[in-house]
Amino acid sequence: MNNKITGEKFLEAVRRNNLKLVEEYFYQKDNHGNTSLHYACCDNNWNIMMILLNHAKNKRILSIKNKKNQTFLDLMSIELREQYIKYIEKRKTLKKLNLI
Repeated sequence: MNNKITGEKFLEAVRRNNLKLVEEYFYQKDNHGNTSLHYACCDNNWNIMMILLNHAKNKRILSIKNKKNQTFLDLMSIELREQYIKYIEKRKTLKKLNLI
């Protein structure tokens, strides 16, 4: 079995909520330079995006750009971006209160 990431493979894993396969593809890039986080955003999948962000051992995934020079933030829908902003604001508040 070829485990190299492709958009189709990753999106299928995302749609099926196959976390094991999603994690296997975590830092891999496809031929277009997209990572699993790029694909989760393209698929507008908040749950997988949060799993990826919360389990990232290395926050470098936040700044990885594809061949079109896009990070995952560039690929977010407006709705997903609004959710992400709320998430970041909540985390900042919890950190200030020493709750995380």
